[in-house]
Amino acid sequence: MKSVTRLSTIIFLIFNFYFLTDAQEKVARPYDSLALKIYQTGLRDGKAYELLYELSTTIGHRLSGSENAAKAVAWGKKKMESLGFDSVYLEPVMVPHWVRGDVEQAYVLGSSFGSNGKQHENVELTVCALGGSIATPTEGVTAEVIEVKTFEELQALDEKAKGKIVFFNRPMDKSKMTTFEAYGGAVNQRGSGAVAAASVGGVAALVRSMTTQLDDVPHTGSMHYVDSLPKVPTAAISTVDANYLSELLKKEKSVKVTLKLSC
Repeated sequence: MKSVTRLSTIIFLIFNFYFLTDAQEKVARPYDSLALKIYQTGLRDGKAYELLYELSTTIGHRLSGSENAAKAVAWGKKKMESLGFDSVYLEPVMVPHWVRGDVEQAYVLGSSFGSNGKQHENVELTVCALGGSIATPTEGVTAEVIEVKTFEELQALDEKAKGKIVFFNRPMDKSKMTTFEAYGGAVNQRGSGAVAAASVGGVAALVRSMTTQLDDVPHTGSMHYVDSLPKVPTAAISTVDANYLSELLKKEKSVKVTLKLSC
């Protein structure tokens, strides 16, 4: 009798689940159809790229707190109103304001690198300040460079990293099917590199640009500090110069770099 009761209960639950699921699907279908229609309309008649082009060409760069950022807000409000949005209004908000400055320089101090062992002049590196970085002193920061690929590797160096410019050189993984996945696997160097460098006594940080391309165009981006550690200047270095600096470090016992930022 118990077996029959259990079997009946199981059959009841199976049928109940089936009909409940079927009912839910019937309720959801009208919304699925509407969502699909919106999606297809967006793909067919969407203006997103046109609007982005207009914003980028008429307003241009628009860092938070800047004059162009305010112009972009006004442009967005006017555009939404012209498109017939139900409700468009502005509210005051506090945002950080950071100015890049005119000076973004880095160079390797002259050394004996080369097959002929001869002294070479200073070698310029292509860099740009990371968004939010502090400035260097006017004369810049000059120190020996150490290269690391991970934060764990840096922490293991401990005292050896003190007083050094920390060079984060973990490239984006080109084998990833999606570029954003590769970006996610490397971008912590940019966001937290300054904090990691300061935690071991580093005086500055250079970060390999977040790109899979090999070029001489450094890619800036955001970074952050923490109140419990000193703030150190931080810059992105182009992938071409990141490779050059890495090769130089393999061939020379000591490589010194001067970094100058006026942000």
